[in-house]
Amino acid sequence: MEKLYFVKSIEISSRSVMKGDQTSVTPNFSNLKLTFENLNQLAKLTFDNVIEQSHKKYNFTKLVVTLTYSPLGTSLQHCIQTGYDEEGEIYCS
Repeated sequence: MEKLYFVKSIEISSRSVMKGDQTSVTPNFSNLKLTFENLNQLAKLTFDNVIEQSHKKYNFTKLVVTLTYSPLGTSLQHCIQTGYDEEGEIYCS
């Protein structure tokens, strides 16, 4: 059986000339149980949705999605980051 994880929060950090630094956090995914592969897909999908909806409007110089998760049955917290900043692409798992 594949290991499951709870999504704790998704944070979107951005920087643009128009809006400056912005951070948005979506907490409380306590009922969402995903496999590790699905966690990565959710982080990528979130990033893609922000790009599709807002990139041309705000022209981001930084856009980072941080998905915080815990293995089922533990209080440990880990995160996956995807996106880019002024120095280039970011991907941490």
